[in-house]
Amino acid sequence: MKCTSCGTELETAKIKSEFKCPSCGEAMIGRCERCKKLSREYVCPKCGFIGP
Repeated sequence: MKCTSCGTELETAKIKSEFKCPSCGEAMIGRCERCKKLSREYVCPKCGFIGP
């Protein structure tokens, strides 16, 4: 899995958060620790929802 914000390849131990898109509930969103900490935006690949 890759970080949805920065595209960095994520290992299971490095995933800060992983959740389904709050809008469509279908796509999985993965965030690395750095992007989570900096509150970088992410875009759902399925519906285009933009989150903090």
